[in-house]
Amino acid sequence: MHVINDQGLAKSDQGIVEYFDLCTKDRVPLGKTGVRGIKPGADEYHLVVLAILVNREGRVLLTRRSARKIASGLWECTAGSVQAGETSRKAIVREVKEEIGLDVEFTGEPITTYAEGAELFDIWTARIDNTLDDLVLQTAEVDAAMFATLDDIRQLIGSGKATLSLSEVVRLAETGIVSIR
Repeated sequence: MHVINDQGLAKSDQGIVEYFDLCTKDRVPLGKTGVRGIKPGADEYHLVVLAILVNREGRVLLTRRSARKIASGLWECTAGSVQAGETSRKAIVREVKEEIGLDVEFTGEPITTYAEGAELFDIWTARIDNTLDDLVLQTAEVDAAMFATLDDIRQLIGSGKATLSLSEVVRLAETGIVSIR
């Protein structure tokens, strides 16, 4: 038996186990908890948050997934699973702080939600005044960062060096929902 702490984590013989709440594609809670690494059942989803962080020049902060991660070496916006009992807003603030060391205030609600496999992505945006020197990378998660233009992101996608989520970022920019230069 695992006791889940307030961060949606529990210790087991295999180390730390991450738990998340399961829901329908329409975000209706199922009253069930999923475990990282175990695929949810049919019509079961878990919530993931993604941060589009844009600097004064209109460039997006991207991070490269570390060698220890699935899809290692690919560029993405900061993202992560919403843990059991956690809200989307708390998760996005936590993920940004954990992965890149920034305290970012997210106002309002996510700008959109989209499904990718068994994951529902809440996309959050924020303007930041930080430079790359301000970042504290959690090297177990990410090993590099850069500010990218929309053309840079398109090139990363075209060369196979980006996660699928960056295609959604491009779509949001091309439809005027997010302002990226």
